[in-house]
Amino acid sequence: MRFSCFHCAAESDSPIRFPCTSCGQGIEHLDGTTPSPEFSKKFAEHTDLIGGSVINLYKKPMNCSFDHIGIAKLTDIVEFTMNYGHESSVMSLHGGHPTPVRIAYIPEVFGRGAKKSEPYTAVSGIACSGCCVMSPGSIDYGHPFPVLTEWVSYKFGSEIGHCRLCGALTSFAMAVCGDCYAHHGNDWQSMLDLS
Repeated sequence: MRFSCFHCAAESDSPIRFPCTSCGQGIEHLDGTTPSPEFSKKFAEHTDLIGGSVINLYKKPMNCSFDHIGIAKLTDIVEFTMNYGHESSVMSLHGGHPTPVRIAYIPEVFGRGAKKSEPYTAVSGIACSGCCVMSPGSIDYGHPFPVLTEWVSYKFGSEIGHCRLCGALTSFAMAVCGDCYAHHGNDWQSMLDLS
């Protein structure tokens, strides 16, 4: 298993903890440490629960919000997604060109979602354990957000994935198979320090 930096493509036998030791690129633009105006705007659409409000759809068919756990672990969630996540692209809403994404499910709930047919209430919300990092290499437009399985299926339904550790066939965005999670004590955060 080889890991590579999203910025310079330097490879490593172990997950890359940012900043990258080869190019110095960090993930401050993706975890909110040094947010761009675009990050701040997009991220506000995915943190409704932090303010205690309902999850707004923002004119979309579905939307998700990080919860307090997601915000507390955001740097590790982004690093896990960047190291283990499956790569693909989605068409941009403005300009119609492919936008790179990395997506990974993590065995921990860190957000909630809502959709038009299932609006969020204080006792509902669809659990989210998937993260998408949109435009990871863009300092201006890169941002993470939690995703619903329905969104992943709709956008990437025909794509397949493989476990990033053992190569076993998985669903797209299921970046680590159940056997490998179990082998590592079901502790996804410890998988960032594999050597």
